[in-house]
Amino acid sequence: MDALKRFFSLIFLLASLALIIYAIGIVGKKFRFSSTTRLERLWTADLINLAKDGKLPAQWSEIREIDKIAATGDKLAARWVSDVNVPIRVNPSGDYKLQILYLSQSKPPHLRALIQLTLVHIKTGNSIWELDRTYNLK
Repeated sequence: MDALKRFFSLIFLLASLALIIYAIGIVGKKFRFSSTTRLERLWTADLINLAKDGKLPAQWSEIREIDKIAATGDKLAARWVSDVNVPIRVNPSGDYKLQILYLSQSKPPHLRALIQLTLVHIKTGNSIWELDRTYNLK
């Protein structure tokens, strides 16, 4: 009987631990840096509209590399570099690199993300197109 009691205590302890780990994961996802999620949504919608309106260069489908950079000393932009999923498809046989510079602007109660896109021909290093976008996150 004592062994059975210890067994159920161990099962209860393991189930409780699993529940705690699960709850931490859910809370982490729910409270994932909210500006990151909002920036991803706004940026994706913006790129869809730019493509629909013919505002992206013909070389857009030839992007082989993406370099993400945060503005110097900008901690929020550095977080975006690591956390934001870039809504751009990469073409392994493309001839271009897309450089993305992130910069945050925070003047409470407003928060903005500035993104500068620069399309560079890999062989020559020449910039062929640039676009700056600002997204209101708060």
